[in-house]
Amino acid sequence: MTIRPDDIPHRHVFIGVSWLYLASSAFLLGLAALVTWVGGDWVGFPLAFWDVWAIPADVAGGLTRVLPLFVWGVVLTVALGLILIARRAPRDARPSTVFIRGTWLSLNAGFFEEIIFRWLLLLIAPAVLTVLNFITFGLVKWFYLKVLIPVADWITLGLLEPQLTAANWLLGAAIISVNGRFRQGHLHNGFLAGLNAWFIGMLMFYLLFNHGIWAAIVAHILYDLCVFWTASVMTTFQPRYPRYWL
Repeated sequence: MTIRPDDIPHRHVFIGVSWLYLASSAFLLGLAALVTWVGGDWVGFPLAFWDVWAIPADVAGGLTRVLPLFVWGVVLTVALGLILIARRAPRDARPSTVFIRGTWLSLNAGFFEEIIFRWLLLLIAPAVLTVLNFITFGLVKWFYLKVLIPVADWITLGLLEPQLTAANWLLGAAIISVNGRFRQGHLHNGFLAGLNAWFIGMLMFYLLFNHGIWAAIVAHILYDLCVFWTASVMTTFQPRYPRYWL
């Protein structure tokens, strides 16, 4: 979820960002509905189709619990900005461009990515894991129970222990698998950005199960806004480079 200036959509794909997210969400919604319907008799789904929406929403309480996340986003962006300033790296866009388009991207990414990763893929993953476990004669289940789940639970300081160690192993395995995909989607920004995304993704799962999906959506949006708005301030101190002004 750490975003660099070159992630800002150019003019010709500005509105296209929304359509891309809409198309992805619509496809995954249909796939999730199909998977849960067809696989209902042979996959031990840990969550029903609408379960995540039934979790009581406590947006204010959730945001209070993750306030350090927003501070972290600002501090990280300032640190990266100072490095660029020290290197006299030219800005990639006007500060106003970073602000406006960053705001638009934050709203889209915060909403649609939470729908995709904290709901739709969380429904699809158990079916995939069940098939993989079957063709590996139980090796996948063993690896998650003995290695990945304990490690993830330890790294996150037990924040998601009730879900990671649930009676149905598919819940913990699905969380880890989906979050791995979430991290992978940010690796183009570098290894540290991927690592940052992994921890933030797990924190979003914490918000989902304890404060509802709307708390995760709002927190995601606010975090991205903190990053982009801070970046827009930091770019004012970088040398101008008109060729890349959008």
